[in-house]
Amino acid sequence: MTKRLFLDIETSLSVVSTFSLWPKFISHDNIIEDWHIICAAWKWEGEDGVFGELIYHKNDKKVVKALCAVIAEADEIVYHNGRKFDWKKFNTRVVMNNLPPVSKPRETDTLIQCRKHFSFTSNRLDYISKILGFGGKLPTSAGLWIRALKGDKVAINEMFEYNKMDVVILEQVFNRLKPYIELGYNPNIDTSTDVCTHCSSGRLEKRGWSYTKTTKYRKYQCKDCRGWSSSGTKEPRDDTPVR
Repeated sequence: MTKRLFLDIETSLSVVSTFSLWPKFISHDNIIEDWHIICAAWKWEGEDGVFGELIYHKNDKKVVKALCAVIAEADEIVYHNGRKFDWKKFNTRVVMNNLPPVSKPRETDTLIQCRKHFSFTSNRLDYISKILGFGGKLPTSAGLWIRALKGDKVAINEMFEYNKMDVVILEQVFNRLKPYIELGYNPNIDTSTDVCTHCSSGRLEKRGWSYTKTTKYRKYQCKDCRGWSSSGTKEPRDDTPVR
């Protein structure tokens, strides 16, 4: 069975020096304090618990090591804007903490899938969660990220709760979108019989064929999630000579 990991991280602000509130460019020489990972939250598909790690100081090595360990167990990561943000931020802190590189699992980025398959008025996770009936993100108090940057434990704890709720609504949104999108991990590679590529169910109805120039694939609709998929076994087209 696919080990699917839902993941989200929260990073600190960076502190830089500037002469203006509207600078066109800030040099890296003006960085006073670089960003770090404040907290991370994760959840395994189908399990109730939301797990995570947080720090009250600037050294995020404990958080990064915890992420390395959990990602190493996953067949697939699910995140929202994770390809551009979460993975790159995590990987940056891996190398900056001089930790061994982590093998990246397959990924499903729900932001990329929303942009590809739908036309939501907004592709932000908060909006999609609300429009699909899941309630959205937790509200945050004023100045939360600045207070967290200063090491305010109340603010960091609040951010951690916000972080964990993001993982919960991410799984809810993913489960609703799952029959309509492409997933990073194909469960057919683990079985000798065709299963639904969206939910791994074996309850498939034959629904004709999908064709390439030289072959055809059996097309299925899942009786459980109603998603569409094709057989992993190709067959010659009826109009293609068999050699």
